[in-house]
Order: sequence, then structure tokens, then C-alpha cells
Amino acid sequence: MALVASLCRPPSGTTDESGARGYNMRKGLGLWLGIAALSLAGCSDDSTATDADGAGDADADIDIDVTADTDAGADADSSAEADAGADADDDGDALPDETSDAGDAADVPAPVPCDPDLALADGDPLDAARAIGLCDGVISAAWVLPDGTPATPSAAFDLGHGILSGFGPNVAPREGDRLLALSSGTARSPADPGYGASFDKGYACAAPSGYPMELPACPGVATAEPRDGIGLDVEVEVPPWATGFAFDSSFYTHDFPDFVCGAYNDLFLALVTPTPLGLPDANVAFDAAGNPLNVDSSFLDACTCPSGPPCVAGGLSFDCALGMATLAGTGFGADTPAQEGGATDWLETRVPAAGGTTIRIRFTIYDSGDGVLDSTVLLDGFRWLTAAGVEVSTARP
Repeated sequence: MALVASLCRPPSGTTDESGARGYNMRKGLGLWLGIAALSLAGCSDDSTATDADGAGDADADIDIDVTADTDAGADADSSAEADAGADADDDGDALPDETSDAGDAADVPAPVPCDPDLALADGDPLDAARAIGLCDGVISAAWVLPDGTPATPSAAFDLGHGILSGFGPNVAPREGDRLLALSSGTARSPADPGYGASFDKGYACAAPSGYPMELPACPGVATAEPRDGIGLDVEVEVPPWATGFAFDSSFYTHDFPDFVCGAYNDLFLALVTPTPLGLPDANVAFDAAGNPLNVDSSFLDACTCPSGPPCVAGGLSFDCALGMATLAGTGFGADTPAQEGGATDWLETRVPAAGGTTIRIRFTIYDSGDGVLDSTVLLDGFRWLTAAGVEVSTARP
């Protein structure tokens, strides 16, 4: 009876149309449906069940005449098998559907955060991936330099990554309890141990392929060679039902306003391998003009100036629509007058990816030209997408 009762109980898990984490929780659903189809008699109420002899008794759930072969019984069996087959995968996407008309929405497991209680200075790159929201399918994770070469851990390098419960009083994680910060200085807020306002780590590093580059917003100006760079490189298995992925990022920099359209532009890049079709390089995080996330980007909305907004710097105009609230408590200018700064709002980046394939994502940030006036990026909200026609894009949510 315990076996029959368990078969009558559906597996745990809920659905979500926008994306998924924890998809392995549902790999057993097809097996459950197949067994349940053969155990339909055991799902009836014991108090009213009737066995093959026509008598209602205590063992009605298991007292079944296996020699009975009426047309009605055959039809019932074939109907049950047909229904089970239809429910198992009626949309051909390699996962069973919960109802015959639910479509892909029923195939997507609900997000399950995997970052509770992660420590600020946790040095495990797998935990850094979890802080972003990468919970399942991670094949490997490693700390690297901007060009992808392995990093040598040191006290200075390790201050460049931090797992935060928030950034100042106004910026909270996008999912779960934590977010990941990467910084060319210290990945900390002023309230955290190890924070430094302008921290020169003292090391040079090679640029990713295609960089330094001339930025579209500033013709004729190329960024300088990287300094104090840090990166998280993750290799991930794309779920068979996914059509792409998305993540959220927010970029903070001390380069505003003095180094707009200058060579000392710190950069955040999200480099994807294989490179999505149609891109000039592997970076998937850029504004409408093709600028990577940096001080010249049109996404820089958290800022102020004595005569604005709008604020004009380096020949570019910034609306500064977010004012300074996003910068409060972060060390990037709102309450530290000696440290000017600016930031973007949370941005959503979407990238196509073929289900069942393996991809690499390298999140990296670095100073350009020198090791002072640092920049920090916040990363969170990684999720898988199921919609058709995903294209590379970065936009305000």
C-alpha cells in the first residue's frame, strides 16, 4: 500500500515561465508518469474500490484479476497508455509536460536559490557561481585574469571578489540572499572589512582577445592596457529545453566624470564561448552603440554634477536619471565627496544558447592604464530562457 500511495502523489516542483534553476529536480518525472499509468487502480479510494470479483474489501487496491480481458478493460488500458504517452512529452522538447496543453511553461522548473549563508570572503569559485544564481549544470568554475589565464591567489587578488548581501542600503540581490561583486579594487562596501576607496593591487594582466579597443562613444580613443584585473570563468551545461540564458549586472566606477572618453576607462566584459553569431568579439554586455559597460556607456544613469543634470563630461551628455540614491553607501560618491563616481542601474543581458550544449562564460573587470580609481560590477539573477528567438541584448529591465 505504501508503494501505491507514493505513486498517487505527484513529485514536488513548480513552474516558472521566465527561466529556471534547479532543473535536475524534474529528471525523474517521466519515470513517475510511466509507473503511475500502470497503477491507476491503486489511486482509487479504498472505501469504494471494487475488486474483480465484485466485492468491496480492504485489499481492493491490489486484488486485481489479471485474467480479465474485456473490451472495456483493453480500451481503458490503451487509453491510459495513450494519455501517459501524450503527457510524457507532447511538445517534443525532451522533457515531460504536466498537462497535455501546458506546453513549454510546464517544462520549466521554478527558480531555487542556492546561495544562503555564503560568506563575504568565500574564495570558492563554485560558491561565486551560486551567488550569481548558477545552481545546477556547472561543470567547472575558476578564478582567472581578464584573458582567461589562471589567477594566482593572493591577498590583493582575493579582495577583488566578494559575496554580498547587498551594496549599500538601496541595492539588494536580484534573487536569493547574495550577489557577487567583482572589482578592480576591493569588492566591498565601506561597511565591509577589507574595503579600500582606491586600492592599487599592483599587478598587470593581459587583455582579452579584441581588447584594448576604440570605444564607439569616443572615436579615436582606445582604452589602455589592463591592470588589477579579475575574472570568474564558468563552464556550464545548457539544459536541453533552454534556448538561452540571462543575467543581471550593475556597473560602478570612479572614472566619472573626469575620465569620460579617456584612455583610463575601466571595463566590465561578459565573454561567451562559443561566440554568439554576429558579434565582433565574445563580449555580450554592451549598450545600443556597442560600448562595453564602462564610464562612456549610455547606461550610466546614477550620477550628478554641480550644474546638472544633464551632466556633460568628456564631450558626452548624461541624464543622470537615477540621481545619487543608487550610490549611497557604496563608496562611489553619494556619501564620500572626495570619491566621485557613477553607476548604471541593474541591467539585463540575454544570450542565445543551444540546449544540450556546453558554454563558457567569463565575467571580468579591470582597470585601464593604472591601478587607481577603481570600478566594481555586481552580478546576480542568472536564469535559463525558453522563449524562441533569443538574441544578444543588454537593456534596462
